Amino acid sequence: MFLTLFKTGRGGDRYYTLHDQQRDLFSKYNFVVYSGIVGKKSRKYDRHLEFYSPGEKKAVLKAMVEQKMKEGYKIIYNYPKELQTQLKLSA
Repeated sequence: MFLTLFKTGRGGDRYYTLHDQQRDLFSKYNFVVYSGIVGKKSRKYDRHLEFYSPGEKKAVLKAMVEQKMKEGYKIIYNYPKELQTQLKLSA
């Protein structure tokens, strides 16, 4: 799973990327969040979130993406292509 959201604004163009590549051998259900301002290396943030079940992971992922979309972010890339449909998100 790979999802990128983007927003333009006064403070610069912002990005928000989520992926579920396994960060270590012990976390079964997880995803990593990268966010920041395009072109500003000092303003990059990352978080690693772990979950006990795939349902919990999906619920948190959907809530995070919906919140970012309310803040004005748009989805510019998602893999697999069915991800938007699975999360029941509008483009």
